[in-house]
Amino acid sequence: MQPPSYPKGDLRRMLMVLASLQPAEGASLVSISEKTGLDKKTVSNLLVQLSEQGAVKIRKQGAVYHLEDIGPVFKMEGARMALKGALNAPIIGAFPIAKKGHVSMNQSNFSVQAVLSGATVHCRDTRFRPIIDGAASENSRYALTGKVVNDDGVMMMLWDSDGRAGVKSPSTFRDYPLNSFDLILSS
Repeated sequence: MQPPSYPKGDLRRMLMVLASLQPAEGASLVSISEKTGLDKKTVSNLLVQLSEQGAVKIRKQGAVYHLEDIGPVFKMEGARMALKGALNAPIIGAFPIAKKGHVSMNQSNFSVQAVLSGATVHCRDTRFRPIIDGAASENSRYALTGKVVNDDGVMMMLWDSDGRAGVKSPSTFRDYPLNSFDLILSS
């Protein structure tokens, strides 16, 4: 079975490496590379990231890496799912909509024209209020421009034609994931 292919920077690549470490006998870079389909340099970098960013305790003995403690961040079940490719499907309902009458992105009939005509929209995270300035330029890959506001400030935004947040100012609201600012049409 061929391992799944995830894009560079995807957390599931790190999870595949984690799943490839066998606590009892350990695993070499070559064996991890074969199991994950990642090159040895990438595997080596991801092992360092697991340790530094994921609080995973890994011991290297000769050419073999041993998993000593998975730490508080990850679960082995999820890591194994990434290695099997079982985390490819989107998780529907992962970001619940707070108010009745809102439609999730997967079920939305989002319309840029409706938004430009004055339809009421909300951000996925209802702590933020979107202000639509208008259509993006015709040369832009985005459909809408505007900003989101709350009591803490204002942030410039661009949105795709399906209402997904595309770009946000780098400093304002940096602790919130980008999808917090997805647009949802009110029904």
